[in-house]
Amino acid sequence: MEIICLDLIYTLILAFLIMERDFKVQGVVIGSQKSGENDRIILILTPKEIIRSKLYGARSAKKSIKVPLYSEGVFSLYKRGEGGAISFKDADVISYHSYISEDIRKTLYLSLFSELILRSNQVDEYTFKLLLAAIDYCESNPIDRVVAIFLIKYLFHEGLLGDFKSCPACGKGYEDGEVLGFSSQLRVAVCSSCDSLNQMLLLPQNARMYIIRVLEVPFDRALAFNISDQQVHRIANYMLKSLPLIFPVKLKALDLLF
Repeated sequence: MEIICLDLIYTLILAFLIMERDFKVQGVVIGSQKSGENDRIILILTPKEIIRSKLYGARSAKKSIKVPLYSEGVFSLYKRGEGGAISFKDADVISYHSYISEDIRKTLYLSLFSELILRSNQVDEYTFKLLLAAIDYCESNPIDRVVAIFLIKYLFHEGLLGDFKSCPACGKGYEDGEVLGFSSQLRVAVCSSCDSLNQMLLLPQNARMYIIRVLEVPFDRALAFNISDQQVHRIANYMLKSLPLIFPVKLKALDLLF
């Protein structure tokens, strides 16, 4: 009887350990790279972290088509011991977002968004939801609007934008109609008097007010702003051109966009 009880205890302990190693996360795939001859490393963005998981045999099995870039779903993973590597097991996919791979511009911009997040020191629920919003809304909205709104909201959340109401260099409040310059030392937009780039990166009044309004409302409401596509295109280009000056590390995806 004692032997049976011990066997039962060991079985329960083993089952518990297995359950502890198996876990599921809600996320979206933001990176995929080769590993050896047949495997892939899948990078999954979750509301709390970026998980690096290994998909064994992905390049020689049908399993590889289950998790293309920007697949959103619940991912089944396995942790190999305390502090060990994480293996990919399966995925309950909510959406493959296949329309992204069918449009080269969407592919390039989503690659930039993913690189920003991967190279940042901060991952949280806001970042997770912001990227999912950009992925969802780029299906049926002009891509320039999605780009402008994502970059404005993401960079502000990261503490890399000023408030666009007063100059961070001299403290002077911006005047009506004032065109802003840029400070290469502070890495932010500044008043014309503090501009250190000799008017190479200018932000007019209407664009500045657009940025302020975008920061005040949710993603979907910002998409509905009554502003011309041409104006949004100029603002998106301003945000993209300012990225090398704002973001602390070089972004490879920018080289493909310009």
